[in-house]
Amino acid sequence: MSQDNSESLRFSRSLYRLDAVEQAAAAFAACGNFDVRSDGEDIVVELSNLHPKLADKVVDEFRNHALYATILADRGAGATPSGGT
Repeated sequence: MSQDNSESLRFSRSLYRLDAVEQAAAAFAACGNFDVRSDGEDIVVELSNLHPKLADKVVDEFRNHALYATILADRGAGATPSGGT
């Protein structure tokens, strides 16, 4: 995370779904700004305004959420992780 509390993440479209990354951005909206855009073979997320003490943890959890939502969507279970069965 940079000193100005912004970061750019890249997700390969060969592994991640755009709708899943967008869903993760919506789920984490209370933690900061998550601007999602397509960039060729990648999905780019510009993060800003994250709390300095939580920034690294939020980034890690955001990545996990986007991957989990992709897995659920690819399995036909929808892109809304519920944490339960």
